[in-house]
Amino acid sequence: MKPTTPANNLDTARPCSAALEQNGLLQTKLFMPPLRPSAIPRSHLIERLNAGVDARLILVTAPAGFGKTTLVAQWLAGAEQASGARRAAWLQLEDVDSDVVRFWCYAIAALQTVDAGLDIRAMPADAFTRPPEAWLPDLLNKLASGPQMVLVLDDYHHIRSPAVHQSLNYFLHHAPPNVQVALVGRADPPLPLARLRVQQELLELRAADLSFTPREIDRYLNGALKLGLAAADIARLARRTEGWPAGVYLAARSLRDCNQEARRAFVQSFSGSNRHILHYLLEEVLQFQAPDVRDFLLRTSLLSRLSAPLCAMMTDRPEAAAAHMLVHLADAHLFITPLDPSGRWYRYHPLFAEALATQIRENDPDLWGDLHRRASVWYGRNGHAAYAPGPGQGNGTFDASGDEAWDTGAAEVGLQEELTPREAEILSLVARGASNQEIADQLVLSVGTVKGHVNHVFSKLGVHNRTAAVARARELGLLAS
Repeated sequence: MKPTTPANNLDTARPCSAALEQNGLLQTKLFMPPLRPSAIPRSHLIERLNAGVDARLILVTAPAGFGKTTLVAQWLAGAEQASGARRAAWLQLEDVDSDVVRFWCYAIAALQTVDAGLDIRAMPADAFTRPPEAWLPDLLNKLASGPQMVLVLDDYHHIRSPAVHQSLNYFLHHAPPNVQVALVGRADPPLPLARLRVQQELLELRAADLSFTPREIDRYLNGALKLGLAAADIARLARRTEGWPAGVYLAARSLRDCNQEARRAFVQSFSGSNRHILHYLLEEVLQFQAPDVRDFLLRTSLLSRLSAPLCAMMTDRPEAAAAHMLVHLADAHLFITPLDPSGRWYRYHPLFAEALATQIRENDPDLWGDLHRRASVWYGRNGHAAYAPGPGQGNGTFDASGDEAWDTGAAEVGLQEELTPREAEILSLVARGASNQEIADQLVLSVGTVKGHVNHVFSKLGVHNRTAAVARARELGLLAS
């Protein structure tokens, strides 16, 4: 479904009072969502939110299914029970709310649930036909004498209007100390985030922060649901989901209907082709993408690592266009992760890639075969390892199994930066000949995480492959000779 194109011109905006008289307000958009009894408490994240009392903006961004809304609701539900704490002014946004008049009518109505003294009909009839600095000061002045509150704009990724972004930026810049704004969404908003970071007025939580730890997964599956899974099964689910909360919840739906023996088999075979995972990602993610984005995602889904030249080969587009698309996907938090500081290599979340690969393999087998041939040709031309189907990687993905693909341009000099304890641990296992999968199994990490650590080790050592890394580490006394 392609999002509707909203009116985003201040000059054509309707007066707020007229908009209200014509359409009214849907009150359910102003309710903080109720918390599910089965929701996992995220106490360490709530502590971080509580510590951000001086932040003008709280930004919670991650792909679909990372529990963004649930976390903020947990935080504010607990905060409202504390004496003198900030109360929540909640607004659930949709595509149609990109209209600047509609947006601010709803935003003020949300604020009014905390501060009853605000009157949305008191705005001048021509208020929204003028720049925000002409009409927002009155609202900000009224808020300054009101209670402590957090204005939560949930699903802000639906807002595509420059007029809304401009006015919200003004609101943020001049908001009184008793008012915070929390933006919850799937993509970073076009606001001056860098400035807020420098001024230490921005608190950010991303997918890496929201991911479930193995302990949290165990607490949910074995503690709350009493599934009796072995530690090895919990570890495997943690690796396969990479802590993606929706993946854990959807796996749980199937596990609850299995006996103990079937649960073990399910965990071993769990992938993005699981019907719950597949339907969720298709319905919540893929269908909302523009046709060119959807085509790019599907055509590159069989790749375990993505680069602009490789994606150009797979999608029949110029390399510059492929590079731009990879940056767009990363900015939109579409289940894609950069694998090196320069942004040369990326990867999809394994369940996301597998769901996409299942979709194209089942619906267009001829194209599926052609994509495999394209990838094989590209790898052969560029001196990378030959294609080999990877287990648990969407029934056959391309992966340059050699480490030459991980060249980050580091100069071959001495140790550039001290290794972290985790990097030193992984280097030791590399020196023993352990593969990335073996390291992941031993340390209870995802293969992608291990690859990232290996890449960082290469960069710090100034080398480009495992053999050179081990030799250089021994020269520097980091490993026993």
